[in-house]
Amino acid sequence: MMSEPEDPKQLYISLLDEIQAVVQDHLNLNTLSLILYGSYLHERKNLKSSKFLPLESDLDLMLILDTRNENSAEFLRKTTEVLNPLIFEPSYASILDLNIMEVSDFPIPLGASYNTLLLDAASQGALLFGKYNVLEKFTYSQEDIKTASMYHIYNTWENLKTNFLHRDMVRGSELFWMGVDNVLEGAHTYCAWHGKRNLVRMEVVDEITEILKEPYIDTVKKAHQFRYEDNYDLQYPFKYVQECLILLRHMYYDMKNGF
Repeated sequence: MMSEPEDPKQLYISLLDEIQAVVQDHLNLNTLSLILYGSYLHERKNLKSSKFLPLESDLDLMLILDTRNENSAEFLRKTTEVLNPLIFEPSYASILDLNIMEVSDFPIPLGASYNTLLLDAASQGALLFGKYNVLEKFTYSQEDIKTASMYHIYNTWENLKTNFLHRDMVRGSELFWMGVDNVLEGAHTYCAWHGKRNLVRMEVVDEITEILKEPYIDTVKKAHQFRYEDNYDLQYPFKYVQECLILLRHMYYDMKNGF
């Protein structure tokens, strides 16, 4: 595997090249669509490029596969074998967000919640490999997005609450990072519920200040700081998780009352 380039942006280009090569060499017959979306796509098109921050913005990719009647366990083993070297490469792990789906998963039920937001974004993405963007056939209305967003926030809140109540069985650091990621996903979802459905992750913190009140905004800003600025203190992890739960609860009831 390559060493990290001096130019951070070159890292994205190299990773994208490697993934395309792996797909073409090893998953060619099974790949229906390899789709690029999100902030790096904006950078490549020179749109809103100020929102692309090297080593902080993700490389968002959607890989849609067809098992072609192969043994599913064997196919999973093969796919894992060829992609894991990239997914777990230290220089790539922090920026790669690769979502893998099988065509048999479509059409996605509305209950898939957050996946609906990813699929909606990827349906407008750039086709890197394959004959067509499979997701173009599965469109979601703003009403669909609102319903899915509410389900996602509720499920996220309940899951984090369960883990918090059983925190004696979960390491504090694991619960802390779960809360951080839940807040960032929740903020993205909350923006989508309010009609801001085409945002990339790096735009969420700025946009949510227009629709969320204090002290909730501070919880989102902290999550962004913890995750992307490497500025955190794990001395009191459960205190921040409590903030996360209060925020997610507020978001859910705001959505519920807004229908």
